[in-house]
Amino acid sequence: MAEWIDREAERVREAADRLDTRDPRALAAALYEGLGPDIADLGSRGEISRAGFVRSILNPNRGLPVTPP
Repeated sequence: MAEWIDREAERVREAADRLDTRDPRALAAALYEGLGPDIADLGSRGEISRAGFVRSILNPNRGLPVTPP
């Protein structure tokens, strides 16, 4: 699992550079468009989401509470 996270983190960083954005929602949409709707995002109102994962790579929160992306 840790190796997968490392690979995905690198994909996120590369996509941010390539697309010239650090917007987690835009990057998640571009990276994971083939996966269909982000059901976890819808059900958790953004608390658990692909965009949240992307943000955790590019700009990790260091405290609580965490605002959904």
